[in-house]
Amino acid sequence: MKNTNQVHEAIERKAKERLESIADEMTAPLTKLHKQFYSSACPERYHLTDNRHGKSEKEVWINHLTKNELRNVIYLMLKKTYLDKMVEKKAKELLEKLELI
Repeated sequence: MKNTNQVHEAIERKAKERLESIADEMTAPLTKLHKQFYSSACPERYHLTDNRHGKSEKEVWINHLTKNELRNVIYLMLKKTYLDKMVEKKAKELLEKLELI
């Protein structure tokens, strides 16, 4: 059973790495844009707001994040949404290749 757990952990680790790379890919254009218009001394910060409901500016304020915090929010969102399904699918594919199903 230890080997099965190791295989599962390896699949999970690879899935997490893929999700991290997606989060990096999603924030890379922000870095490029920041470098184009701001000096390196100006930190990358983003205001997240929701203006869909026509509320006052004060009511729609969600958060103020640095680029790394934004990247982590994206990664955690992807992880929560996709990790289990990714691991499940990869494990099933592996088992099918080994003809154990």
